[in-house]
Amino acid sequence: MVSAVKQGIVAVSVLALGGFSGGCSFAFSEGPPTDHARLAYFDCVSTYGLSVADGIFAAGGLIDTVTTFKKSKQAYADDNSGASRNAAGGVDLALTAVYVASGVYGAIQATRCQKAKEDLEARITRPMVLRPPAAVGAPPRPPLPPPVMVPPPAAAPTPPAPGPDEPTVTPTLPAPGPPLAPTPPPAP
Repeated sequence: MVSAVKQGIVAVSVLALGGFSGGCSFAFSEGPPTDHARLAYFDCVSTYGLSVADGIFAAGGLIDTVTTFKKSKQAYADDNSGASRNAAGGVDLALTAVYVASGVYGAIQATRCQKAKEDLEARITRPMVLRPPAAVGAPPRPPLPPPVMVPPPAAAPTPPAPGPDEPTVTPTLPAPGPPLAPTPPPAP
């Protein structure tokens, strides 16, 4: 009877832990909206950070599972106040599976979101690049005006070079004088 109660507690604990630690991607990742092809704007998680976090948690759970099952049943019970090695290892394995599934789900959602955002960008920028085709039977459109070319700014005029008979004049600055004495403040 006591063994059945312990197994029931372990089962409830696994379900509770699975619900609370369901993985980052299950909790926070979402794909694009179902009608994203018609929306003018939408946002969704398009990075793989949540999947990477789930992968790190899954790796930790796998290491914990291997460490748990490396010990004998008796050694594990001695180290953990009589706890069952198989139950603890099963919980670790179940949580690892949840994190792996969450990571895969997050990677799929991020890929779907990136593709939807690329489609949105193409819908937004296409009208800026291409002209829509003319209607059937409509007169031909006039060609686009040529781009306006702005001439580069004119260079500053350079002084003419002295001729062969003219002497070259180099300006000279006056020699500096003695430093000025500070002026006294005005009297009140």
